[in-house]
Amino acid sequence: MNRSLPWTGVLAALATALIGSGWQIASRHGVTTSLGPLELAVLRYAIPALVLLPVAWASRAVLCSLPARQGLLLVLGGGLPFGLVVMAGAQWAPAAHMGVFVAGSVPLFTALGGWWLDGERPARSRCLGLALM
Repeated sequence: MNRSLPWTGVLAALATALIGSGWQIASRHGVTTSLGPLELAVLRYAIPALVLLPVAWASRAVLCSLPARQGLLLVLGGGLPFGLVVMAGAQWAPAAHMGVFVAGSVPLFTALGGWWLDGERPARSRCLGLALM
């Protein structure tokens, strides 16, 4: 067994937490100083889109096989509209509140959107988890 494997997961989790919290702190700072939600959204989504464009081009067969409805749900639920709403709310709330509400609302609204738009009813165990959030 490779002993470095658990550390890979720990480092990936740490990187994810740092990136997520860094985004929230930078967004909060940006909307309370010189940048508005729209400018921050452009920085948050346009630059990574340009950087990942070669990857998207290489994966175009997989992306084209995705049903249009699912692609639209991905873009609307986790893309620019989500970022605009979060950054607009960050103007009036501390970064700590942003962290709590974003982390808790993403799974909740994903489940509600899947139920409403695709008819996917969550299992009882998931409903319990969502209610606890």
